[in-house]
Amino acid sequence: MMEKPAPQNTFHATTELLLAIRSGRSRYKSLSNEIHYEIAWFAEEADLKGCPIDLSGLAHVTGHSRNTINKQVKFLEDLGYLKTCADNLDSRRKLIYPTPKLKQELKEFAESLSSAITKTSYKIQQSAWSKWAKNTK
Repeated sequence: MMEKPAPQNTFHATTELLLAIRSGRSRYKSLSNEIHYEIAWFAEEADLKGCPIDLSGLAHVTGHSRNTINKQVKFLEDLGYLKTCADNLDSRRKLIYPTPKLKQELKEFAESLSSAITKTSYKIQQSAWSKWAKNTK
């Protein structure tokens, strides 16, 4: 009789998910660079909350300088992933919004991770059940 392999531990399952995220990101131009990845997700998060983010806000949450953020936002804007608008209340403030092109890439990226997330969840549950079963014997 063949013995079942032991369930993988939580660390291994989580590591596999993180590797899937890293490899998946490389397929999308807006997500392939670390700073672009951060800017894209923070711009999308702010948009989903109905509260646009500005250059200073992005600099604060990413830990990058305002100048670096400005250059990278301009780069992503030139590629059609972001749009910027002057704030109606303060024309010096530049508000940043994701474009439909960026939203589509983020959606495809999230959907590409669906199976990896499902597998990770299953492995974590199996590991937890295995530990529970050992402790109840």
